[in-house]
Amino acid sequence: MRGLIYKDFDTLMEVYKKNLLLVAVLYGFMTVAMKNDFFLYFSIWMMGFYGLTAFSLDTQCGWDRYARTLPIQDWKIVAAKFVTGLLYIGIAVAYSIVMGVVSRIVNGTLAHSWGELLATVGLITAIVVASTSIMYFLAVKFSPEKARTYFMIVFMAIFAGFFLLDRAGILEDFPVERLQTFGLWLEGNAALAVLLALLAAAVVLLVMLAAACGVYRRKEF
Repeated sequence: MRGLIYKDFDTLMEVYKKNLLLVAVLYGFMTVAMKNDFFLYFSIWMMGFYGLTAFSLDTQCGWDRYARTLPIQDWKIVAAKFVTGLLYIGIAVAYSIVMGVVSRIVNGTLAHSWGELLATVGLITAIVVASTSIMYFLAVKFSPEKARTYFMIVFMAIFAGFFLLDRAGILEDFPVERLQTFGLWLEGNAALAVLLALLAAAVVLLVMLAAACGVYRRKEF
């Protein structure tokens, strides 16, 4: 499976290497200059979406039809895509931590905010891993283009649902005190919260991987 991972990783790097270099320099400068970590967290999201391009490239060149002629198990082809996506997310996580520390050293805030950086990066990583795992499954089930569309529809439906609940006055009875208590608990137990989030993301990843392998095995190319 290492060869499959190398194929996907190297192909994406060839496609995005100039863009990644530009983004790394630009986001790093803006993070330090603006004293804002938003661009670091966004880079993790961006790299998760970049992984979806591996599915698009294989579809365009007819790789899956060719792969069926090779002595390779179907699950390894799908798993390689998921691992490649995790590698790209891992690169963004490392970049975010390094640049976050650099920004805090330059701006003199490292002593009291590096813990917040690690906790936020951990939570963002968990969300991105879970979200991209769902997208990768949709890419196998339907197509990369439809995966992006369906994912955006789901997100829009969630926000629209909250908006409609708010307009209907249903959220007025929401126990805000419990939410505040939960927020205080998260603040006081950040390491545990990050660990639980990452474990939940790992479960989503494994479930989506298993489902994607099952779908891929039954597909005809």
